[in-house]
Amino acid sequence: MPFDHNPSSVQVRNVVSEDTPGLSLWDRAYNALQKNHPNLVQEYDILLETELKKHHSATTRDAQFILSRRSQLDEMIEMSLHGFDTKNANQEFIPRERIAEVAKLASTVKDFIEQAVKGSPEASIAWAGVCIILPLLTNPIIADEANKDGFAYVTSRMSFWTAMEPQILQHGIGSSISPALVAELENHFVDLYRYMLEFQIRTVLRFHRHGLKRYFDDIWSAGIWTELTEAITKQESVFNQDLQNIHNINTTANESRVIAGQTKSLMVLQSRIQRVAEDIHKLVIEKEKECLQAFRLTEHGKDVTYEWYKSRVENRVKDTCTWVLQHQNFQTWLAAESGPLLISADPGCGKSVLSKSVLVDDFFPETPTTNSAAICYFFFKDSDQNSVRQALCAVLHQLFSQRRHLVKHALEQYEKDGRGIANSTDSLWKVLEQAVHDEDAGPIILVLDALDKCIEIECHDLMRRINRLFRSNQPFSSGTGLLKILLTSRPYNHIVDEFHALTNCLPYVRIPGEASSDLISQEINQVIKFRVEQLASKQSLRPNVKEALQGQLLAIQHRTYLWVYLVFDYLELEQANIKKTPKGIADAMKQLPKNVNEAYERILIRSRDQGMARKALYIILAAYRPLTVAEMNIAVNADSTMESLEDMDEDDGDFEKRLRNSCGLFIAVHNDKVYFLHQTAREYLLSANQSNDGPERSVQSIWEHSFYISQAHHELLQSCVIYMRLTNGDPCLVNGGENRDPFWDYSTLHWYRHLEDAGDLPCDGVV
Repeated sequence: MPFDHNPSSVQVRNVVSEDTPGLSLWDRAYNALQKNHPNLVQEYDILLETELKKHHSATTRDAQFILSRRSQLDEMIEMSLHGFDTKNANQEFIPRERIAEVAKLASTVKDFIEQAVKGSPEASIAWAGVCIILPLLTNPIIADEANKDGFAYVTSRMSFWTAMEPQILQHGIGSSISPALVAELENHFVDLYRYMLEFQIRTVLRFHRHGLKRYFDDIWSAGIWTELTEAITKQESVFNQDLQNIHNINTTANESRVIAGQTKSLMVLQSRIQRVAEDIHKLVIEKEKECLQAFRLTEHGKDVTYEWYKSRVENRVKDTCTWVLQHQNFQTWLAAESGPLLISADPGCGKSVLSKSVLVDDFFPETPTTNSAAICYFFFKDSDQNSVRQALCAVLHQLFSQRRHLVKHALEQYEKDGRGIANSTDSLWKVLEQAVHDEDAGPIILVLDALDKCIEIECHDLMRRINRLFRSNQPFSSGTGLLKILLTSRPYNHIVDEFHALTNCLPYVRIPGEASSDLISQEINQVIKFRVEQLASKQSLRPNVKEALQGQLLAIQHRTYLWVYLVFDYLELEQANIKKTPKGIADAMKQLPKNVNEAYERILIRSRDQGMARKALYIILAAYRPLTVAEMNIAVNADSTMESLEDMDEDDGDFEKRLRNSCGLFIAVHNDKVYFLHQTAREYLLSANQSNDGPERSVQSIWEHSFYISQAHHELLQSCVIYMRLTNGDPCLVNGGENRDPFWDYSTLHWYRHLEDAGDLPCDGVV
């Protein structure tokens, strides 16, 4: 049989078995070697079968045979090792001095194979051949030659790699290694085992086939051992490099897992920080909302707010208010970076209409210093909305609603005072100053209307604070924050004088409307023409009648906006008695009130119940806040002869009708509260001489200056005392034990103040 002496490393680098799955890597290597070198493997199989026949009969060579053959090979190895004895070896050519050395080598190889077979039973196909030539190794010549060719080296590497195989494939590969890379690693094992099998098979066949006598005839094939040894060494290097790469992959994977874990932890931390930040942001937003709501003052749960008071003011007629808009001081104030401006004018000249329609609602001239400005306003009203505290709350609520980022300036004070911040003028002013000085505040314009209706002592304090803001000759600004304040008022000395301190640095500080009566009169003409058109359309007046009416009204001197309002209401009431002809209009004009006070007198003289009207007006004069229709019902109807609350059984709706019939246009009901038509109505009623010696009024007047404030407090005190007596001091009796009537709260809170202000006037039931 010819001997195939070409190493497999030269022909095929890698052959992977496609035989029955589940074969060991040694079996796959044996099959690959058989495919590349069938003659070599066939000769080796014959040799093994020959040796196996000494113990068992040969069987078929399918997969099951390989498994049964492995057990036969294991048995053969065991018997070969057990029967190994140097004494039986051929020692005819062994020098005496080397017998001990050879015996030691053979014994060492025997022990080595025993341990190797135990550690790698799958390699029995290779170990069996080694055991076959084991007796020959007792010959020193063969032993020397075999050791020189690498037999001992290859045998030791067989043991090493078969021991390493499970450590690498079963335990040394991490989850990060792909199945394809694992398969590639197994293929490297198969290649390595194939080289080792080829080396051992060639060695076994070489020594066993020729024996010692023919050994030297094989010198021509000596190079094959060097090639196979180098192939094994090279494959081991490749294998080691692959293992290093796998180690690096595992290390990188582990580091990546660590980094991934750290990244995940960081992401979790960032997520938690973000959630905490969001929670904090939500808390800040909620706190800002709470703080903002603290500045929105309401009363009794009704929508009585600064917007509502503005809505009570009449809208302007086209081409009016130009006496302000075209004034040089107004234009200078507009162009300036900051500063105050006081617009003063007599009663009824349209100051509130100017504030509402021109400066807030309809038109505010855009300039570089007013464009995108936050405009905040407040309309002072007698006995209702007349404190600086209310004004500051309204202004701050509007400012923070428009510039939400500025509310931060109120949070510190809000943390200290809570909702009580709205009760401290000092705290409110401090917050306003900080907000307007913010570098991101932007342009801010404050409009404070009817300053003369502010509580006088508080008005002085407000004017002093405004003076301190603008006393410096430098513009009031910080960063982009610019502040302008526009105020309207009657030309009262205690208000106007406060502005004189600013005239040196701000010469445009005031527009005196009382000095612009001609311009105001011209604008009132525009209002008259507008109202005549409305009336003519409503009553279907002929053109000549309309012209006659308009001419008569325009000819009247000393008119005001308030007078126009009252006159046209009078004309609508008297329309049934006015003949719709030019002469009829002329006759009606003779009866027309010539001024506001005369208009008031006409209204009250027409009262159908002057006794009720007088008591109601007394109560409105004295009340510390506007009373509701229900409260007025109780206060006006309270009588010392009443014995129970059932005697106060008039329906609120019926009472309101009687109240309007008795007081006419002199009063107005807004949002279920009762007011005077205008601030001048209060002034018309009250006597300049507040003693009881007698009012100062014209001989023809019945109502003008006929009211004493002390008498007004006395009247309201009487109503409070009677009401509290009828309830026996038990609020549960009110409204059948349901919610308390508001007049209970008013009576119990204010009766003693009315007692003090009533002076020496006696009150039934009060000692």
